[in-house]
Amino acid sequence: MTENLKPPHDLVGRLKSVSLFTDLKDNSIALDGFAKIMLEQKFTAGTAIIEEGKSSDEMYILMSGSASVYKNTPDGDKFKVAILKSEDNSFFGEGGLLNSDVRTAAIYADTDCTCAVL
Repeated sequence: MTENLKPPHDLVGRLKSVSLFTDLKDNSIALDGFAKIMLEQKFTAGTAIIEEGKSSDEMYILMSGSASVYKNTPDGDKFKVAILKSEDNSFFGEGGLLNSDVRTAAIYADTDCTCAVL
């Protein structure tokens, strides 16, 4: 289950720590601009955040919780390739946002998660 809420609390501080925004860490106007258009989305444990092969134009910053990245084998079996944790300032889905690419992996919430969505 997902739920849309208000803009995430203290998002500007988090954006400064996310590697994708490193070049903007001293540009408070740009960071404020991103923070104003991002929304908070909550995912319950076990929920798909991103599904492999689907198109999307959103990227996610993991604000709380942990999630796992899965890829499909040629036989259709799912295998875990990475674990993402909010304390690592993890983000994902930027390919879909920047290039309108289809998702190359699936991301599932391991715990209840909160993401900032752009």
